Amino acid sequence: MKIFTYITIVFLLFVIFSGCDKKTKSNDIYQYSGFDTLGVKIIEGSFSIEYGASISISGEWDFSAIGNPVNIGPQTGEGEYIGSIENNELRINLNPEWDDNNVNLVGIIDGNTISGDWIYSGFPGTLNYGTFTAKK
Repeated sequence: MKIFTYITIVFLLFVIFSGCDKKTKSNDIYQYSGFDTLGVKIIEGSFSIEYGASISISGEWDFSAIGNPVNIGPQTGEGEYIGSIENNELRINLNPEWDDNNVNLVGIIDGNTISGDWIYSGFPGTLNYGTFTAKK
């Protein structure tokens, strides 16, 4: 009887503490719209946010060009990103595996909406930019 009690207690402790390190994963999906410097919509799609440890986030994106925008960098197609959220500021690198030819999103979270800037950059610096909005 004592062995059964001991095994039951150990099992319960294992179940309780096995979930302590895990942060609840979120599958927040945002509908994305990107605009050029004149405010014309040139990109649409979606991205997901999965919350990691501390301020880190990651997820997947799937964006399509509207029309034939030029010099927008690698922000069409699909991929995985890394980023962070701190003090309601979102920062995402759509191309984390690349040293050059990157698109970054920098925005402010206000409720279910994120708005900010997309920046296409390379070794010479900023190559193009615009704004974006994303709604949950």
